[in-house]
Amino acid sequence: MTSKKGGYARKTNNLKPVCFFYLSNMKHYSERITINAQTRFGRPSIRGKRISVYDILGWFASGMTKQDILSDFPELTEEELQAALSYAADREHKILIAS
Repeated sequence: MTSKKGGYARKTNNLKPVCFFYLSNMKHYSERITINAQTRFGRPSIRGKRISVYDILGWFASGMTKQDILSDFPELTEEELQAALSYAADREHKILIAS
């Protein structure tokens, strides 16, 4: 018997990733996220800015809200924050599939 819970198909104790329908609904982040060896040591960053995806994830993880980040960094847009989250989610999804 298989049940879907939290994006996984559950068979006894064996969890296997299934198609995440929400990943296909993410906005395409490649228009806003770039990887350039000359900027932030090649870390994925917001296009044209020296702010990395890692920085944005760290701010969210430390408890900052979207509005806090936007007020502290007025050069960022809401769409760029969403692109950073989409990039991180897509990268995590690819890691799950590879393992």
